[in-house]
Amino acid sequence: MCAFHWGVGFLTFRLGRQELAYGSSRLISAREAPNVRQSFDGVKAILNLGGWRVDAFAVKPVRTKTGAFDDDPDPDQKFWDSTLWLQFPGCRVEMLTLLPRLDRNNAHFDQGTAHEIRHSLGTRIWGRKAEWDYNFEFVYQFGTFGSGDIQHGRRRLT
Repeated sequence: MCAFHWGVGFLTFRLGRQELAYGSSRLISAREAPNVRQSFDGVKAILNLGGWRVDAFAVKPVRTKTGAFDDDPDPDQKFWDSTLWLQFPGCRVEMLTLLPRLDRNNAHFDQGTAHEIRHSLGTRIWGRKAEWDYNFEFVYQFGTFGSGDIQHGRRRLT
């Protein structure tokens, strides 16, 4: 990855190609497939204040091509998000806030090909208590695909 880092105390900026992974990587992951790394071109800001951390980014997913050193940003996709981490004694809470947004021209699904705008609002609570690990994730997605609406929720308990 080729990214420029600049930081002043509690604030850090990253500009360039970078990998992103949040939570248990169900929504934002460094892996596109089992053996393919997913990277993004764009800007990311990280703010650390006490037990709080806020990440915000605006990026374009990078297309993986077959040649050497020829990968480029996907002109049909834009992605931005803000993530808030809080730390409490005995557990950690991760919250995705400000509605992560994926904007894709020519998105392909069984229904056909159309412009997709997808927002995700989610929360993850995880930690360890005595000998027990816990992980709760709740996600609600909404937006549009062509002239249709996207609305569905998902929860996962592990």
